This record gives sequence, C-alpha cells and structure tokens, in this order.
Amino acid sequence: MLQFDDNNKTLLPVTREMYLDEIFLSARYSPALLLGYCTQHQVTKTNQGQFAVYQIRINHTVVTLYIRKADYLLAKVTTLNDDEMFGDVLTTITYLDYTRAVSVYYPKKVLIEKVNGKLHDEIIIKNFVIIKEIPDTAKLSKLKAYVMKPSVPVIPAVNVVRYNSHITFVELKHTDDRAMIVEFNDFLLVAEAPLNSRNGELILKEARKIAPGKPVRYFVSGHYHPHYLGGFRPFVHAGAKILCTPEDQAYVEYLAAAKHQLHPDSLQIEPKPLQIELVRDSLIISDGQFEMTVHHIGQQSGHTKDYLIYYFPQERLIFEDDLVWIPKVGEPKKAGVRQAGLYEAIRQLGLKVDTIVQSWPVTEGNVKTVIPFQDLRKSGELR
Repeated sequence: MLQFDDNNKTLLPVTREMYLDEIFLSARYSPALLLGYCTQHQVTKTNQGQFAVYQIRINHTVVTLYIRKADYLLAKVTTLNDDEMFGDVLTTITYLDYTRAVSVYYPKKVLIEKVNGKLHDEIIIKNFVIIKEIPDTAKLSKLKAYVMKPSVPVIPAVNVVRYNSHITFVELKHTDDRAMIVEFNDFLLVAEAPLNSRNGELILKEARKIAPGKPVRYFVSGHYHPHYLGGFRPFVHAGAKILCTPEDQAYVEYLAAAKHQLHPDSLQIEPKPLQIELVRDSLIISDGQFEMTVHHIGQQSGHTKDYLIYYFPQERLIFEDDLVWIPKVGEPKKAGVRQAGLYEAIRQLGLKVDTIVQSWPVTEGNVKTVIPFQDLRKSGELR
C-alpha cells in the first residue's frame, strides 16, 4: 500500500496496522482485497438461513462476511470495532445489483451504514475495467524500496501548570491539548478532556492530586469536537454534572449511553446516571468568594453553533478552545473569522480581559496559546 497526502509528493510511512485496516476499509468500494485476505487466513464458518457466514478478526476489528448460498455472491460485510468516542461501532456494507463483466461479478451499488446506523452512505459504480498490466509509473517504482514503519505506542505525558491558587492547566503532550481544573472552596470544575476516556481519567487523576477530597462537581467542554468532549465519560462516572449547550444535549446523551464493551471504561464497568445542566446564554459558577462565568457565544465563534468560553473576572482571563491563531513571531495579522468572532464577543459582553489561554494546540504550530489581549485587539481592529 502506498500513501500520499494532499501536500506531500513523497511516500508517507504506513504501519502494519494501517495496512490491515485498509483491507476492510476498501470494502466500501470493492470486497476484493477482503475476500482475498480471508481465503489466505483462518476463518470461522457458520450457517444462517440463506447465508454462509464467515468471521475473522483483522487487526482489532471483527469482520463478518455473509455469502448467499444461492449464487455464492457476497451480500454484505459487517465490521465491529472500538471507537474512542462512540464505543462499540458496527458498520454494515451491503452489496446490491450484481452484474458480470468478463469473468468477474461486481456490485453496481454499495450501501453503507456507519456508527450503528446513525450515518448512511451510498456508492454507485458506473464502470468496470480490468487493467492487465500495472503501469510503470514513478510512484509505483518506489515500491521496491518501501518498508512499513513500526507501530509506536502512544505514551501519555502530562505536564501540570499552576496558574494561581484557583486555576491549574493540565497539558497532555501526547494529544497537544490543555485542560483546565478550577478549584473552589468545596468542589472542582474541569474544562476539556480530549479524544477518549483514557485521557479523561488522566485529567481526573490530576484533579484529585490538586485537591484531595474535593469532588469534581462540573465538567464542561467548549464545543462538541473530540479534542474537548471526547474524554468526558469518566466525569459522568465520577458524578460530575455535565454543562453543555441545548445544541449538544442529545449528542452528550448519546455518547454517555454508548456501549464500550470491546474496551470498557469506568462508565461501562460501573454505569452511573448522566446529569446535565444547560448553558443557554451564560452561567456563573461561584462559591461565594471566587467565581467564573461560562458564556455561550455560539455561531459568533465562526466555528460551531455551540461554542462556550470561560471568563474569570478577578484574573481578567479567558480560557477558550481553538479560536485564536496569532503567530509567535511578528505583529498580529488581520483576524480570521474565528478570531474576529471572539474579539467581537468579548466587546459585546463587556468583558475586561488581559490574557487569553487556548486549549489547542499547546506546542504544535507556530502560534501563541497564551495570548495577550492586546494582540487579539490589534488583529480584530485590522478587519
């Protein structure tokens, strides 16, 4: 397998796991690679009515093939695998309208159901050509010297940065994200948990180190993308109330209820009820002495309809996800849509701000992630 991306003219490294995944990922267009693989490896066969059913595990995915007994053609393929956010995910690929070209049968229509039937796709094959000889191109000639890259396990790396006595940032170097832990008199609030439950557990562990005995009363993500919401399930298990916008309520409920039986997390092992509190415009979190406000700026973010930012009036600080893109070197340039949206939101809300801290990225990219407000103001006023 050769891999190029849009901005690279050289071959990219491919791991053994990527190669194996491609065998069933390509089945959305043609089951040829998958069928060839199954004929060369041990499969489990059962009979289910009109189908002969063959099952095999490829990499970490359980693949099942349903072949019609009447004509020996592949009717459908299902794959079951663990998704970091969605849990146990079933994909069904159904092959329809078989026709014959030369000595080969192929389906003219392929129907695909992804994420347990939540998403639907359709492939129409309009033409079929057999190429007898592989073209001698420059790309393919490099195949002789091509070797697969060894898989390197992701090693979690956490860096804890104490901002002041109330605010701590937890930097996850392996995801390039920054989460925030806010300490009140008798409880904690955590903002952002990237990608999966494992990272959520890491952040929860750091929260318990910072304030032993204080419960995490609230978890909040700035918007629904995986780098911010992906690791929230451990906080449901810990009894935290999940703050979210009305736009995200159904999505949060779906993720909290998702089965994670293939790779159980704490919420799968010990289910706990989901508690939600909606943020419609703004919400003040306070213990009577220290406070923060969660503001819903939504579409004004220029990014998503559900966008939340966090404001600390005593510190004149804003923590947000991914709206500011000011280079580390040189003068701020004209603000893009996201940056301008945040600047206008701050102005309209009348917030007094000295510093903006961004959740992602932390180190990658040549941009500031702890930003003086004057930089944002300069870029906003250039529009």
